[in-house]
Amino acid sequence: MMTAEGKNMVPIDRGWAWAILVANFIVVFLIIGCTSSFGLFFAEFMTEFQAPASSITIALSIQTIVFSISSLFALNIGRSFASNRTYVILGGLFACSAYLVSAVIQDVSYLILSLGVLFGIAYGFSYGPALVELGRYFHKKRGIATSLGNMGVSCGSLVFPPVIRLLLDSYGLRGALVVIGGILLNLCVAGALMRPIAFYEDQGKDSKAKQEDGIWSTKTEMYGTADIKDEEVYRSTIKNRASSQQGIPKNEYEQNIDANDKVNSSSSCLGNVKTVLSSSKAGVKNMCKKVIDFKVLRNALFRMWIPVCFLAIIGSVQIVIFIPPHARDLHIADRDITLLQC
Repeated sequence: MMTAEGKNMVPIDRGWAWAILVANFIVVFLIIGCTSSFGLFFAEFMTEFQAPASSITIALSIQTIVFSISSLFALNIGRSFASNRTYVILGGLFACSAYLVSAVIQDVSYLILSLGVLFGIAYGFSYGPALVELGRYFHKKRGIATSLGNMGVSCGSLVFPPVIRLLLDSYGLRGALVVIGGILLNLCVAGALMRPIAFYEDQGKDSKAKQEDGIWSTKTEMYGTADIKDEEVYRSTIKNRASSQQGIPKNEYEQNIDANDKVNSSSSCLGNVKTVLSSSKAGVKNMCKKVIDFKVLRNALFRMWIPVCFLAIIGSVQIVIFIPPHARDLHIADRDITLLQC
């Protein structure tokens, strides 16, 4: 839990929160811009490899599946392993790798690995965590911040098609893929801007520790290493006094003390093992509840939102992918196809 000082230090709706908004805009701009403009590459892949549209759509279908799985991992299970900043940076590396691999392949089937698996992981690791981090930094102004961040969808859809068309005309398919891969490395820059909330909590703890430094030094002087020696002297005194009062030989009493110490140490070890096992079981149960928690389905608005998103994604993806090949079959010029993508 975050202390009161840590909460006051977090720049909610102010300060660094606007840098988080810029980073979210960059992520949405790059990811959605590349995804919505892929139809231009789709037509070029069909020409380059003399492959049917069905062989390329398999890679895009796998991309959607990998995106869903990687988003589930990054937003649920993976939160205990790394921060949103780490996942966005990893997403930038995966996105760059996906386009670089696509630039050197010699067979269309390898698109399943590059655009299907690698870019699917990049999509899941960057898009979802960026939106989550934006929501953490904005409370009262969350609506306007989300709107400004999602402007990256429109800007990316307007900017990327003419840029990709220019790169295809200037450098060809493989050169354009390399350049786009380099552009996607800017996701790492956006991820570096996403400072975790825990950073401010640690700062609050450090400042509190500095304030109490004098108190802790006083306690150290009062309870130093001399107390340990006093405890040993006290223990030996108790042994001698008990043996003299009860008439028990000193060696026999020491053996009893040692046996009791061994019993206590073994029982404490067993208690520690039981505590670790119980905590691990509780951790597994909590993780399963986080992943498979259907309480959100009780919300009527959420149940209505699921089919709307499902149908919207299906329709938008099909339009973006199949317009350029169909326009080329109709002998429409490449510049006009670019305008259709916008």
